[in-house]
Amino acid sequence: YSSSNPSVLQAQMREIARAGVGEVVSSWWGLGSPEDQRLPAVAAAARAFGLQVAVHIEPYDGRTAQTVGGDIARLRGLGITDFYIYRPADIPAADWATLNAGLTGVRVFAQTNLPGLAAAGKFTGLYTYDVLPRPWHFSGPGTILDGDEPLDGLMLGDLKDGIEGSGVKPGILK
Repeated sequence: YSSSNPSVLQAQMREIARAGVGEVVSSWWGLGSPEDQRLPAVAAAARAFGLQVAVHIEPYDGRTAQTVGGDIARLRGLGITDFYIYRPADIPAADWATLNAGLTGVRVFAQTNLPGLAAAGKFTGLYTYDVLPRPWHFSGPGTILDGDEPLDGLMLGDLKDGIEGSGVKPGILK
């Protein structure tokens, strides 16, 4: 896959739209990065198929809440209004709170499994990304500890009996 190839971008966005997906999220490593240079083409290709575009802001060198504020202002010029912040805990929650309190017309999500961190930073919400408990990285087929996949039992139980036995079964929201 190459997001610098227009025909590949067009084919990917067509496939994504046909699958019923409404938004694509592009990894972004800061001003001047290859991802930054390719983003206008990614956004144009996505919009040609009716897709929204969001940005996953990675922990680029020199990233602060203040630089992210500048990034958001600049990226809004491409029509982007959803931003996912990877590793927000690298920056004090108070700095995020100052930034997020002053933003309008955008949604900013924190990558964390700690709702208190997202709340303290005044994020719109949170998302998880590779936040499994550390021991689970070593359990399962083909790992150091081998054995059954640790999530299978949890997921199957959630599907059969509802999330954590609540009777509320997971589904897909559109």
